[in-house]
Amino acid sequence: MMLPNGLYAREEQQITIIVIKNDTYEVSN
Repeated sequence: MMLPNGLYAREEQQITIIVIKNDTYEVSN
């Protein structure tokens, strides 16, 4: 895949944030 580093980093960051949020919710529940 030929994607700019900016888009790749943004996608990775979004995924990381979602994972962290899900982990927090799981721990809270």
